Amino acid sequence: MTSTAVTEKDRAALAEFGSRVRAALGFNLVDLRLFGSKARGDATPDSALDVAVIIEIPNDGVEDIVIDIAFDIDLAFDVYLSPRVIPTAVLRDP
Repeated sequence: MTSTAVTEKDRAALAEFGSRVRAALGFNLVDLRLFGSKARGDATPDSALDVAVIIEIPNDGVEDIVIDIAFDIDLAFDVYLSPRVIPTAVLRDP
């Protein structure tokens, strides 16, 4: 199995995704974090770009917005972004 690191195309897609998510969510966005095999450096060529989208205030519309942005980035950059919307309360829960 061949290991694949984050490529220039991945970086460009992540930058555009981050820019669009920041613009759409504003102050509700706490952080964006790459995780999974791409972050660890043990991805395969078919691995997704797993991105944690950490938000302060959860609501039903946020996940739809993030998924729509990811879909647009997938098509524009020929990558597979897999976002996970996570409210900060989940991270603080013991």
